[in-house]
Amino acid sequence: MQNRKIKIMGLAAAAFVLAGCAKTPDQAVVRQKGDNSLAQYQEADTTEAEAGKAASDDDVVSGAQGESSISDQDAPGIEAADAPDANVSSTNALAQRLQVPERYIASDSEGVYELACDAQVIVPDAEKVSVWKVSQREFSQELIDRVTEAFFGDRPVYNGDTYFVETKEDLLEKLERYKAWQAEGSHPYGPYVFEDSLQYYSEEDLAEMPTLQDYIDACEQNYADAPEEPDRSEVTPALGASWWIGGENGEKQYNQDGETKWFIGAVEMDDGTFYEYRLGNRQDMPMEIKVQRKKERLEGVSWNVLDLNELGPERLPSREELVRMTGISPEEAQAMTDAYMEKLGLSEEFSARAVNLSAGWRLIEEVTDDGSGSEFESAGWQVDYTRDVGGFPVTDEENYGGALQSMDDTTTIPWCYERVEFTVNKEGLQNVQILNLYDVGEQQVENVEMLSFPEVAGIFEQMLRIKSADMEYSTLSKYEVDRVQLGYMRIYDPGTDSRSGLLVPVWDFFGRHTDEYDYEGETGSSTVERPQNSFLTVNAADGTVIDRNLGY
Repeated sequence: MQNRKIKIMGLAAAAFVLAGCAKTPDQAVVRQKGDNSLAQYQEADTTEAEAGKAASDDDVVSGAQGESSISDQDAPGIEAADAPDANVSSTNALAQRLQVPERYIASDSEGVYELACDAQVIVPDAEKVSVWKVSQREFSQELIDRVTEAFFGDRPVYNGDTYFVETKEDLLEKLERYKAWQAEGSHPYGPYVFEDSLQYYSEEDLAEMPTLQDYIDACEQNYADAPEEPDRSEVTPALGASWWIGGENGEKQYNQDGETKWFIGAVEMDDGTFYEYRLGNRQDMPMEIKVQRKKERLEGVSWNVLDLNELGPERLPSREELVRMTGISPEEAQAMTDAYMEKLGLSEEFSARAVNLSAGWRLIEEVTDDGSGSEFESAGWQVDYTRDVGGFPVTDEENYGGALQSMDDTTTIPWCYERVEFTVNKEGLQNVQILNLYDVGEQQVENVEMLSFPEVAGIFEQMLRIKSADMEYSTLSKYEVDRVQLGYMRIYDPGTDSRSGLLVPVWDFFGRHTDEYDYEGETGSSTVERPQNSFLTVNAADGTVIDRNLGY
């Protein structure tokens, strides 16, 4: 216990030193370095664990210029499938060992920075937490065949490279639209440049940009070689199986490019809709499986879990209207996706974590008034699944990972996280992402020693302040934490092995961030409130801050 106290005091001292000299938040944060030596993961002292059960719930944790107090107030519900099993209570042995209450109350402020915590604290009902070795699962043909069968049965899969192409009819529609713009004098630089943004381009930039006439010329040139109908050539889904017609003799050319392999397929449904089916294997994403429903062959729909502050007449319908548009309940959505998980053979490894409202945006050629290039299409429910290992779940967090420390880094091999998510509504399956499935290996530490929650809360308060140090134009930067969660996260050391790592316990802090700014006399504000967007991730074993963008 004494050694651990010394470690925490050292981290706190380092935090205050960094706060005085930090110029950019990323450089200020103490980060987990991804060291797989396991030296920092020790077996818990069971005597100490028993002593922790007797700790009172009214501990006070000193923070950076503020205080944290622990309260016994009732915790609100969350929009998560496993919430009933995750509630902290007096019977939760792990919560008792880590001195975790049901609510975390804290406040802190200095200058424009504010922190307000009134948060439910979620701890899985487990007596102990282990550390596990994990590695990238092989993207085998057997897996691809199982995925194809689960989503499409015995329906034919067409070669997407020759199916999702512009036909003569498509090009004629484009030409009519472009020539109409030309006649009315609009869109001088084609469909992809928002006219109000032209003021931001230099004369040199504008001189190099394609004009509307260039788009018209390209359409007319492509029309001669365009097919009358999409090519419905059947293919067997496999990495590197997509092909297009090319070369002087019209031979098949395959898509394999160096170490990157991919496949794109098309599946037609009885109701006249389509599914685009993608497989990918690239450096940062060694396993990528995507299925997307389309109402129009050449128009995609992008699905995103709602930022709760997007709701309203300016951007999206009300929440009540979006729920009505889904046509099904969250429970019905999860039942639908659970059935797919059974077909995929993943139901024993994964459990549903959250069911959140999602908006579908139709991608359009002409940039809209807000410059987004998309229009609201429909609403659905996104069901997220994460892995359970030994009764302890991986935390559902939206970051894909796979980032590099700098643009100059040419040696690191990034590794995005495992991810399984579905979007469904009354019309059925809308979108699927299955990314980078893991193989769980040997248990490295059976019952890992972890910091108490008061210690972690103190680190969070100090480090969030440091992370938010560079606020040159902000007049207010306020973090409101309403949920704190303990769960697994995968870390790795890309300098040692870029396809294996560890599942380690971490604490994540969720809520709403409001930023108000004044830039050269122009004021404004923005609020971000995404249910799976963690403000900060703290390693529960050693107190270091993990950068979820990097994975260590």
